[in-house]
Amino acid sequence: LAIGVLATLFTGSYVSLSGGSKAPAATPPINASSSDEADFIKC
Repeated sequence: LAIGVLATLFTGSYVSLSGGSKAPAATPPINASSSDEADFIKC
């Protein structure tokens, strides 16, 4: 059971770290009324 949990944990972190670089390119444009609102949405 512990081996399965650790394998799932490491696999999940590897996939999230390796696939994270593609996410910003696929995000839709931000429709904010002000620059402060845009900065808040980006965070």
